[in-house]
Amino acid sequence: MKLYDNHIHLHPIDIDDPAAVLADFDAADIERFAFLGVSNPHEPLDNENAQGLFFKRLFEDRMFFFPGCDYAFTHEDSLDSNTIDFPEQVRRMHALGADGWKFLETKPGIHLEPLDGPFYEPLFQALDKYRIPVLWHVGDPIEFWDVNTLPTWAFPDWSYDDRAPSLESLRKEALNVINRYPNLPIILAHFFFLGEDLDRAGRLLDEHPNVMFDLAPGVEMFFGFSKDRGRSREFFTKYADRILFGTDRGVADMPALGRKEMIYRFLSTEDRFDPPHSDIVMWPDDRAPIRGIGLDEAVVAQICRENLIKLLGAEPHPFDVDLAEQEVARLAAAHGKNSVAKKVLELW
Repeated sequence: MKLYDNHIHLHPIDIDDPAAVLADFDAADIERFAFLGVSNPHEPLDNENAQGLFFKRLFEDRMFFFPGCDYAFTHEDSLDSNTIDFPEQVRRMHALGADGWKFLETKPGIHLEPLDGPFYEPLFQALDKYRIPVLWHVGDPIEFWDVNTLPTWAFPDWSYDDRAPSLESLRKEALNVINRYPNLPIILAHFFFLGEDLDRAGRLLDEHPNVMFDLAPGVEMFFGFSKDRGRSREFFTKYADRILFGTDRGVADMPALGRKEMIYRFLSTEDRFDPPHSDIVMWPDDRAPIRGIGLDEAVVAQICRENLIKLLGAEPHPFDVDLAEQEVARLAAAHGKNSVAKKVLELW
């Protein structure tokens, strides 16, 4: 089966070898994939939109493009003529052919302004106006808040204490926005970190028809699903139209294949197996093994392919190369001479 991956990352190093990028997806039978542009309000002159536009130009027929926020307008050193506010960012990205929008801003180490507060309200209004799907990372696995349960591979970068916002406070911000915009399509990445609480996950989907979950690891969710395979099989069958396949390819520079095989094997077989040992953000983990739930083939196809087609279309939005070049030039001017945008503009 050819898969549609809703959750991948491409980095500046990938710009130097685009053929290797496609070979990575081909090896994993991934026909189309969604690039997620990460941005960080703590680093307003650095985001991934320019490299996303670079790859969108190269992979126009295969890549869905989800830009992130450009925070240059918040930086005192930026030239006002090269910065634009959130509504104008959304308008421009929609015009040039973006397929969605990415938020990482409710990850604890990146969080700055409340996502349900006035700073982001114009952004959500614009996204709602164009009905642009949002891929939203909210929180992190609950074990990251306790040094006694933190997996060894997550230390020290993802170790949180009481100085970090709590998982529930971050979820509350997201749910406030979801309640405010019931027609805005929202994908909650990593299953909203509810892999061990399927009752709550089901209630959330029942209450919010505009919400979907993705299966991008967080490997912890698969250990959670494995604890009660009957309940997990029931959940995945009932909500087969609300779950998306995603690999999170590129996190820690890991390729797609091992993660694709793990997720697909979990969905389609009843095997007992470990996460890929070569993946440094999945192994070692003393919660192993994963146990597959053996879904029907039609359900697996719905999750791994058909749901993203229904949400975004079988093919990415048409791409306006001229508008994209203008946006790369703006980003290069706003972000400075050492930015990725500057490199992309030189290659354009």
